Amino acid sequence: MQQRWVLTVIIGAWLFATVLSGGGSVLRDECVNGVCVVQARTSLASVLIAAGLLAFVLTYRRKPVEALPGAGPVRLRTRIFALVLDMLAAGAITVPLGALPMLAYAAATSGEFLWAVQSNRATAVDHLFASTLVLATMVGMGVYFFLPVIRGAQTPGQYVAGYRIASVGGSAPKWPAVIVTALLGLLLWPVSVVLALGREDREFWWNRRQGLQAVPVVASVEPSTIPAA
Repeated sequence: MQQRWVLTVIIGAWLFATVLSGGGSVLRDECVNGVCVVQARTSLASVLIAAGLLAFVLTYRRKPVEALPGAGPVRLRTRIFALVLDMLAAGAITVPLGALPMLAYAAATSGEFLWAVQSNRATAVDHLFASTLVLATMVGMGVYFFLPVIRGAQTPGQYVAGYRIASVGGSAPKWPAVIVTALLGLLLWPVSVVLALGREDREFWWNRRQGLQAVPVVASVEPSTIPAA
């Protein structure tokens, strides 16, 4: 599939889901000074879009790619573009699907199903259920980001941007350490960006620690199978 169509599907799905859910789906669980606030919001359209986008991400056919000889490092703005695109896609998938069980739980307690609920005095059970869903949503986003890379493929954002993450250290990376350090690096993203800008290869520190690097790629051209005359 052409990269532009992948980009169109992701941006379109995110825009439609945001508009049709009245500002985007929400799944929030916060406790401040002993007061727990639980909030969940989505819409039927957002849930259907999330399911469709998930099916698309799992089944769309990526063009075979190969490293681009003689190419320089992947530009930092290209990496950020891919990250933002992946964040939009991952959020459009995981948040509506994560909010739905919370809405069903609220309906079971109140006897009425609503597409938006908020409790400013959540019970311990409410807090436990909501925090479990938030954790499951974060795990889902982690699977979206790291499973393709572990399998040697690209995330949709990386596919559109024209690069992949490859091992350059000669040994297999320790993926649990990669995931933990990458999450830490994303939480401290201003520091991560500044450190990457100070390097010629523009590589993030968590990839360097595990012998990984962003490598520019192009669609590979398969040799012709037409027999010679």
